[in-house]
Formats: sequence, structure tokens, C-alpha cells
Amino acid sequence: MARTTESPAALPRTAPIASTRTTGSPAALVGRLAFRELVRGAIVWGAVFALTLAASVFAYESTYGTAAERAELLRGIGSNSGIRALFGPAREMDTVAGFTAWRTLSLLPLVAGVWGLLVATRLLRGEEDRGRWETILASPLGRARATIATLAAIGAGTGVLFALTTGAVVLTAAVQGGIPVGGGLWLALALCIAAPAFAAVGALTAQIAPTRRAAAALAGAVFGAAYLVRVAADGSSSLGWLRWLTPLGWIEEMRPLTGARPIALLPLLAWIAVLVAASAWIARRRDLGAAALARRDDRPPRHAGLRSAASFSLRESLGGLVGWALAMALTGLIFGFVSKAVADLARTSAGLREHVRSTTSAPIDIASARGYLALVFIFLAVALSLYAASHATAAREEEATGRLDTLLGQPVTRRRWLAGRVLVAATCVAVVALVTGLAAWAGAAAGGAEAGLGDLLKASLNALPVVALFLGLSVLGFAVAPRHTGAIGFGLVGFAYLWEQTGAIVRAPEWVLSISPFHWLALVPAEPFDVSASLAMLAAGATAALVGIELFHRRDLVSA
Repeated sequence: MARTTESPAALPRTAPIASTRTTGSPAALVGRLAFRELVRGAIVWGAVFALTLAASVFAYESTYGTAAERAELLRGIGSNSGIRALFGPAREMDTVAGFTAWRTLSLLPLVAGVWGLLVATRLLRGEEDRGRWETILASPLGRARATIATLAAIGAGTGVLFALTTGAVVLTAAVQGGIPVGGGLWLALALCIAAPAFAAVGALTAQIAPTRRAAAALAGAVFGAAYLVRVAADGSSSLGWLRWLTPLGWIEEMRPLTGARPIALLPLLAWIAVLVAASAWIARRRDLGAAALARRDDRPPRHAGLRSAASFSLRESLGGLVGWALAMALTGLIFGFVSKAVADLARTSAGLREHVRSTTSAPIDIASARGYLALVFIFLAVALSLYAASHATAAREEEATGRLDTLLGQPVTRRRWLAGRVLVAATCVAVVALVTGLAAWAGAAAGGAEAGLGDLLKASLNALPVVALFLGLSVLGFAVAPRHTGAIGFGLVGFAYLWEQTGAIVRAPEWVLSISPFHWLALVPAEPFDVSASLAMLAAGATAALVGIELFHRRDLVSA
């Protein structure tokens, strides 16, 4: 089998400066290139933020129609330490503004923070690993200015996120009322500012870590520590002062729509400024490709995992596997721990039960811990699907960086290499799913919920068919449009989730909802496993993967 690569003329993106308009300063060109790389993600997440805001307002108005229902919700959530630890303190929950702030601040800043740190490490250390910064720095542009230009582009991307979020707030306030425009703008700022705050963390780790993967892992550890400190502060009234030690706590202390505190914005701005300045200072003084945490050159060789392409793929995936397993285990543990508290609150709050029914198409009663956990595992299936899609992007990175050329120079066929990759991805996803189920059971047991180990392991396994479907589609996208592997894989998961959520809010007919694969997930452990739907998704995912493997065997390798 002949293996060819594209000609230089077909590779306009291998030389970033040359592929862009030559007008403007080199710093402006770098900023434009970085913005082009991240703007699609900013638009997608802006749509998610907008939808979540609108859903919160409309659902609250429709489900908590009386003052008594709203007062009951405020008492129930305010007195439950487990719910406060997970979702933050409840302030003015008897108003639409207070409820909207409480619900959105518990989730959206976390999403913005993760997005910011991943984008920063990808555009800084990732582009350096690929060799693109050698071309950038061949122009009259220093490393510090290039770093600041890239971070400015991330700031512009955050502006897109903020604009879409603000538009949703203003439109919702105009249609539904209950949210002042000024307070809505402050809320949008609080929801989005985590992106530049943790992008600054990613920028610093990109300067001191030897690879993009290590930089993202180090930034993720900082994010995880910040989240745990915030959980501890919210779960105990005596530890509330801990909020002032973490960016996520500063965001909470901004208190949008519930008595704004502009002073809480000052430590956030100082955090961003200090980390950006430190990143630029280190970038100016280090050599290209160097890192403070660089591995020793005299490290003894490691031969484990070098016997086959599949074992090598597993070895390369171990770091991501450990990170995802820890993150999902922590998530499952927390949701399991609060499951009894949420169920107890739902039994006394008809408004909360109606609110859940109005924001999801799943016919579930969260007045039991098993019902609440069944709903939780649908959202965990979304996270697992994103993890599966990341394996396709890892395969694409191996091809784009040229490492695959060397590997295929050995007696390894393309079919065998990609099939091994798919097998490793499926194994890693299954391990993370089982770890999540075990952690959710441990949390439920600690919280006194009636949910057995078998029930939650079944819930974990129930998520695997839809994950397999997205894994297969991501592999197919890698084979057909390699340069858009990430956009296809992550985009399909995001589209399916948004379709399900939007359809549930507008009460779309069943045939419309059924377009989303997530709609076919059975609500295990609250109801039996759906064998026919699971087999159909497994078959579709396997077919897509097999077609992708065959198409990859027939196409040329495509560089970055």
C-alpha cells in the first residue's frame, strides 16, 4: 500500500503567517489567527449559555407561580448544606432574578473556566509543540508579544461569549420581565469572566510545562483545587471566608441580581493581570520549546507499551484516562452524596418537581434518589461522549504532528493502527464509566440514599451505547475531514445535547426529540435498561467506526 502526503500547495495552514492577509502588524496577525481558531467554540458555548439562561427564567415563571411555592423553595434549598455545597448559596430564591443567578452561577462559570484553560494551552503550548511558533517568531515579533496577542484573542473570544449571554439576558428580560438590564449585564459578566481567569492560568502553565498535555493537566489541577475550595466554603457557614481564596469564590461574591458586590471583581482582574504578566515575562526569557518543568534528558528508557500500536496508544492515553477518571469520580461522588437531599426537597416541593419536568423531556420523578441519579447519569453520558470524541482528536493530533508517518514506517497498517485506537478509546471510556458509577454509589451511601451498587453500575453501563455512537461518528469524521475532527466530534455531542434541551423546553413532539441520541437513553436505575435502543446505538456506532477505518485506509495522510 502506497502512503503519500499532500503537496505543500495543499497545506495552507502549515505556515500561519503566510496563510493570512499580510496587512497589519505581526501581533495583529497572530491575534487574528488565534481568534479564528477559537471563535467557533465561543459561539457554541455562547448558545449554550443563552439557552440555559432562557430556560431558567421561563421554567421558574411557569413552575413557581405562587409566593408560597417560592418561599418553600427558598427554605428547602437554604437549609440543605449538601445542595448549597454543590450549587452555591441560595439568595432571594423567591424571585426570578435570584433563582436565575443561583442556577446559572452553579454551572456556567465552571464551563467557561474549563473552556478558557483548554483554549489557552492549545493556542500557546499546543501550537509551539506543532512547530508553528517557529514560523510566527521568524517575523519581527517577540515571544512575549506573541503570547499577549494570543491572550488578547482569547479575550475577544470571551467577548463573543459575553455578547451572546448578554443578548439572552436582555431578550429574556424584555419578554418575561423580572430581571433588570443592569443586573443582567453584571450576571453575564460573572458567568463569562471565568474564561479569561483560567485562560491566564493556562497561559502560565503553557510556559512552565513541557507539553500541551502537561500544561492542560497542571491548569486543570489548579481549577480542581479552586472548585474544591469553593465547595468547602459553600457547604459550611463557618468556612464562608474561603470563597475569597479562589477565583470561583470571587465570582460568587460578585452576587449578580442579589445585591451586587463590585469589589469582588477587583481580585479577579488582579489575578488575570498578574498571571498574564508572569506568562509574558517567562515567555520572553525562555527558549522556544524549553520549559521549567522539562523532563530530564538522561531518564532511563521505558519499554512498556511498545510491543504494538494498540499498546502504545494505551500508554499515550493513560494520562488522560487518569485525569478523566478523577474528574468524573469526583462529579459522581458529589451528585451521589446530595441525591437524598435533592429527593427529600423534591418530595416537599411540587414546584421543583414541575421545574425538572419543564426542562427535560425525561419523564422522571426526582422525589426518589434513584430517580434523581437516573437524571444525573444522562448528563454524565454527555461528558463521557465528549471524552470519547477527544480520543479521535488525539488520533488526529498524532497524524497532524507527523508522528504517524514514523509509526506507519513500521510493519503496521492503517487499519490496524486506527482499529487499535478505537479499541483503546472504548476501553478507556468503559473504565471511566465504571469508576463514575462506583463513586456515585459511594457518595449515595455516605449521604444515606437508597441506591445500591448494582443500580449505579447499571446506570454507568447504560450510558455506554450512546457514547459508542459518538465515538464511531468521531472516527468517521476523522477519516472524512481530518482537519475538522474536533469540530465534528465535539459539535455532534453539543448539537445532540442542545437539541434535546431545546426540544424539552418548547415541548417539541416525540419525533423531533428522537433526533437526539440522548433522548433514547433509558432512565436507569429508575426504569429498566432499554435493550433495543442500546443495541441500535451500538450497531450504528460500530458501523460508523468500521466505515471510518476503511476510509482512513484509503485516504492520504493530511498534515497540520
